[in-house]
Parts: sequence; structure tokens; C-alpha cells
Amino acid sequence: MRLNSDCIRDTLLAIEKYQNYNDWLEFSYLKSTKELAQYPPEEIEYTLNALRNGNLINIDKFQGSNSK
Repeated sequence: MRLNSDCIRDTLLAIEKYQNYNDWLEFSYLKSTKELAQYPPEEIEYTLNALRNGNLINIDKFQGSNSK
């Protein structure tokens, strides 16, 4: 899978908009936001992993699209 620059931008904007300091932002909520609704969960998960690997975001616990 290739990184989608639009998905990267929209993911970072959604995190900035919906993340409150010291609060969790659940993947299930994040993928349902209007900013990310156009992307399949697998693409969002791939983008989040790439952002984490690049030290652009901090993910303490990430289960991705298989989380309940």
C-alpha cells in the first residue's frame, strides 16, 4: 500500500481537531469523523502506523480496524 498524502493531511487535521490533551482518541471514533469518512479503515490504519513510525504522533495502544 502507498501512503496517500491527502489521507495523511486529513488524519493530522482530525487528530488536531478532536484530540483533547490527556484524553484518548479511539480509532473507531477517528475513522468515523467527517474528515476521514472517505477513506477505508485499512488506509487510515496504514497512515497512523506511518505517522507513528515517523515519530509524528504518539500512539500508546493501537489495535487498528480489528478493534471492537
